[in-house]
Amino acid sequence: LEGIAFGAGPGSFTGVRLACGVAQGLACGLDLPVVAVSTLEALAFNGRAACPQAARVLACLDARMNEVYYAAYDLHEGGLRLIHGPRVTPPESLALQMFETGMLAEGSWLGCGDGFATY
Repeated sequence: LEGIAFGAGPGSFTGVRLACGVAQGLACGLDLPVVAVSTLEALAFNGRAACPQAARVLACLDARMNEVYYAAYDLHEGGLRLIHGPRVTPPESLALQMFETGMLAEGSWLGCGDGFATY
């Protein structure tokens, strides 16, 4: 192993804390570096691979209690560049926020994540 990565959220508070603690414990015992990986960025990266013609990716997860976690990414030299978020918002406010920032008018979008199916 060259390092240990863990899902740093957003997500369940307890789940993120457990993932972080286990990763830190293993890394400390093995003298390895730890890398925190954004759940939304990982989701967007997988979505980008499934739909390479998209210019931008909106990752959206159900945050429970009638809210979603989201982040918007631009495809940038084979990787992702964060352009908006991560944030938590009511799902009906997400489209308004995207419209107000002018992002909807730019390029083709891919939406990925269970936030779309839930709401």
